[in-house]
Amino acid sequence: MKNRRVILLALAATLPFAHASAQDTGAGRAVRTISHEEIYNFVRTLASPEFEGRYTSHEGHRAAAEWVASHFEEWGLKPYGQEEGFLHPYPSPMTLQDEAEMTLLLPDGKANEEGESSYREVPLELESEFMPFFFSANGSGEAGIVFAGWGVSAPEFGYDDFANIDVNGKFVVLFRGSPSTDDPGFQEWMSQHRSSFLTTAREKGALGILYVYSKEPIAYTGTQYVEGYTPFLVGESVVDLLVEQKGTSFSRLKQDLANFQKPISFPLDAKVRYRVRARHFPDAVSQNVIGYVEGSDPDLRNEAFFLFAHMDHAGSHFGRVFPGAHDNASGTAVVMELARTFAQLPEKPKRSVVFVLFTAEEVGLGPSFFTDSLPEQFIKVDGVFNYDMVGVGDHVSFDLGTLPEEFRELVVQADASLGIVRDAEGSRRSARDYPYLYFASSDGYSTYEHYHRSSDNIYRINPEIMANIARLSFLTIFPWVDR
Repeated sequence: MKNRRVILLALAATLPFAHASAQDTGAGRAVRTISHEEIYNFVRTLASPEFEGRYTSHEGHRAAAEWVASHFEEWGLKPYGQEEGFLHPYPSPMTLQDEAEMTLLLPDGKANEEGESSYREVPLELESEFMPFFFSANGSGEAGIVFAGWGVSAPEFGYDDFANIDVNGKFVVLFRGSPSTDDPGFQEWMSQHRSSFLTTAREKGALGILYVYSKEPIAYTGTQYVEGYTPFLVGESVVDLLVEQKGTSFSRLKQDLANFQKPISFPLDAKVRYRVRARHFPDAVSQNVIGYVEGSDPDLRNEAFFLFAHMDHAGSHFGRVFPGAHDNASGTAVVMELARTFAQLPEKPKRSVVFVLFTAEEVGLGPSFFTDSLPEQFIKVDGVFNYDMVGVGDHVSFDLGTLPEEFRELVVQADASLGIVRDAEGSRRSARDYPYLYFASSDGYSTYEHYHRSSDNIYRINPEIMANIARLSFLTIFPWVDR
């Protein structure tokens, strides 16, 4: 490791600077201190059992937030506010899943003594075959099952997966996705009802859903807790078992839905036996961690460049921890390293740089609580970098054409010796009036097999890409905020 550090420091010494003042004010020395080992150790600590998966509003997240805040204080950052300090309280309900069991009851083609159909029992394995949504309520029992495609009910557009089926008192099998249609009105409806699959079945009387998100279940977080409602995720292989007697399979059903572009819904012969033991905390509070390096120019310091990452993950449930090393201890670690790097500058840039580590992103709440209004210290957003899942792979992809030309040149020059940027052409337009880049290394979560699973641990992490993302960020941001 010592030799690799020497090599990286030598590389950093050759990195180009897009602004002359970077060499004159000690920024050159600062960027050379960015260390892949230090960033890796940040991730290791954040993803350790000590912080229990950093679940929003959980004591494990609070401990992690206090740990990060202690570093901000040690490095000399200014706190977000006099009263709050570095920790900004944020109301976020929390549900903990303590125990979960599921068994399929599959017809065996025989009859019992009363002449009724008999069933064979198939116990399912937690996480690899089934998992409750992490906002599931307590519940137990045995129920019938209905298949209802995508779970879309939009009769006003001529599409209703729930038409002519009875889901009352049953579980509903649903696939992730949506019907294919060229109707712009329907597309707009779908964009506004992305999570309607969670509520529609419940409103029609279902006890819960069996939702296929991916090949195997993932940790699905949120704040949609409803007393008496127990939604689950199941793997594709579970659907294969459920529909086998219908002469079909998961892949065949999904293909048929895509091909026919109309509902294919029907009751199943199988049943499900389930049990969930959960605890809900409706008044729970979590914390954002916010600190900043104040700009040196009295006339420009109230303009700020913001560095975002969410620190929360899926927590600890049924005795197992979801560490969230890639998602998103990696992004948190990069922001921490950049905070340390900017804080140690002997001469600060003209504008301020704000470091924001959100909570509640995984439950769909966090960033809006902060971004709805600027902190009173600042009157203008000078730019935003957002880091989410930056710990695997070897590159990042941006639509560089959405950036102001002078900022785009800074990114290109900063990457000249790093070679981690791939230009992913898109719309080449941006609604923002400031530079914005979203950092996700390689393909982010789309091809990451450990996404929201207990296997997203420190051993998946590539420290080199995190350090290079931090270097690229510093070399781009410093000349921009010092202009």
